[in-house]
Amino acid sequence: MYPYFILIGLPAFFGLFTNRQTQGGIGLLFVLVIFTGLIGLRYDIGPDWFAYTMQAERLPVMPFGELVAQGEFGWSLVAIICDQLGLGVQGLAFISALVFVAGVVAVARSVEEPMLAVIAAVPYLSIAVAMSGMRQATAMGIIFIAVGFWYRLPLWGRIALILFASTFHFTALALLFVVALEADLKPIAKGAAAAAVFVIVLYFVTVTDFRIDRYAENYFGEGGAANAEGAFLHVALTGVPCIVYFMFRGRWIE
Repeated sequence: MYPYFILIGLPAFFGLFTNRQTQGGIGLLFVLVIFTGLIGLRYDIGPDWFAYTMQAERLPVMPFGELVAQGEFGWSLVAIICDQLGLGVQGLAFISALVFVAGVVAVARSVEEPMLAVIAAVPYLSIAVAMSGMRQATAMGIIFIAVGFWYRLPLWGRIALILFASTFHFTALALLFVVALEADLKPIAKGAAAAAVFVIVLYFVTVTDFRIDRYAENYFGEGGAANAEGAFLHVALTGVPCIVYFMFRGRWIE
């Protein structure tokens, strides 16, 4: 339990006993190093560890055409690089952790209370997701980097990062709709942008239908995650706070 206590205790210490400048500087540096170490240097931890061990062995020997056809080519490329360096699944775990934690740090630096942001990312994202789903953690890390620099990035930069994240996990494509709706455009142009995003997403879904079918079966098929006991409460952990935020967003900003 000590590693999990450190994930909460370290940012809590900085949040309680240091100022904003220290939190955003040396505090986040400690978070980057320690979180990456604890998450990325784990061994045989997480329900998906065996599956990623198989991927580390299978992806490097697959024909190039099959790698492209199955989608999420960015992850396949990382697996190939790790195999060439002799790192295997440990390399996949470390790289996914490094990208994920870098994304958390990017978001934390952009808010008023950096350590509270880090703590909020620990129970579910850092432990349940980053210590299990390596592809998901990598995609989230890239998305978090985009969010952390959102208003400093040009529109094409946001789109590029989202598309890059989707090469690790397709769900990142959903953020393209946020880009289209959030863009400072006239209603007609905004509608056209949303339609263009829909076409892009549809193209990826059509080209890589094997992967999409697999996700549909795993999450929504008989016995899938959506039908598991407690699935509704699992989603509500994120969904309810988001709904509350958007309902009171105007007052929150004031």
